[in-house]
Amino acid sequence: MSQSQTIRTEKLSENHSEEIPIPYIQIFTDHPWHEEFACQCGKGPYSLGCKYNNGLCEQFESGKLIKIENEKQRCKSCDSLLTDSLHPYYTHSSVMKEFLEFLNKPGFTGFGAIKFGKLVAMCWGYDYPINASPQTGSTWYHEAIPQLETLGINPQKAFYHNESGTLTEHRGHGIGTIILAEMLKSTAEMDHTHVVFRTINPAMIRCYEKAFNMERGSLKPMFSDPDPNKRQEWFALDLNKIRV
Repeated sequence: MSQSQTIRTEKLSENHSEEIPIPYIQIFTDHPWHEEFACQCGKGPYSLGCKYNNGLCEQFESGKLIKIENEKQRCKSCDSLLTDSLHPYYTHSSVMKEFLEFLNKPGFTGFGAIKFGKLVAMCWGYDYPINASPQTGSTWYHEAIPQLETLGINPQKAFYHNESGTLTEHRGHGIGTIILAEMLKSTAEMDHTHVVFRTINPAMIRCYEKAFNMERGSLKPMFSDPDPNKRQEWFALDLNKIRV
C-alpha cells in the first residue's frame, strides 16, 4: 500500500488545538529548523547545532537561529550565561495558544495529514496582513507590499502561507505536497488570486513545484526579505495555475 493510500487529510479547526502541539514541537525542533531553546529574557531560538551534513538548515541560513558554541556562551541580549538561562523554545501551551491565534486570523485555512490516527504533517496560512504595522513581528508584511504590487500582485487578494511541516520519519513521501495542494485549492475557492510565502528550504520549494506541475529547480524567488536581518526569499504564484 502506498503512502498516499494510508493518508487522510483534514481541514484544521479548533478541534485540533490539543493535537497540534506534540507533532508541531517535534517538527520545528528538528532539521531544518532546530528551534530548540530560548533565553529567559526571550531571546532565541538557540540550538546545539545540526547533526546532518547534507541538508540546508533553514534557520541557521536565514540568520534567525543562534548556535550554542560552548558552555561559557552568553545571551546576546541579556548577557546571561546560557547554561543557566535556557529553556525549551516551545511548550505545549505556547503552541496551542499560537495556533488558536492563527485560527482567528482572517481567511485562515489549514490542513493536516493523518496516518494511522496520528497527525504527521500540517500546513496553514491566512489573508495577507495588509494592515500590519511597519517593521514589527517576525515577518515584515508591510514592507513587502510595494514589492508585491510591483509584480502585479494585489495584497488584498493574496493568501500568505505561514507554516508547513512534516514529521521527520514521514518526509520524502509526498505528504507535504498533498496537504499543500488541499490548502491551495481551498484558498483559491475563497477568491484569492495568489499565494505568497517566504523560505530558503529546498523541500518547501519542491512541494510548490509539484503542486503547480513545475520542473524541478524552475521556481525562483521574486525578491529578498525586506528585513535586513533575515536572509529569506519571497515567492508568489498565481493560484489559477495550480495543478488539479
